[in-house]
Amino acid sequence: MIKYLRAIPKSSPYQPKLFLLQAFHNSKILIIMLKKHKNAFNVIFKLCDLYKKA
Repeated sequence: MIKYLRAIPKSSPYQPKLFLLQAFHNSKILIIMLKKHKNAFNVIFKLCDLYKKA
């Protein structure tokens, strides 16, 4: 999961939702976050922050 996050360039925050679903297709947490946060790139940054803190 972390390798997908590292592959995301910081200069381009607008990643398509398909990329997210491919990277985290088994993650129920991602689906919940996508429902709460309609902007997919916000979810990516929140996940990146979580991994930086971990």
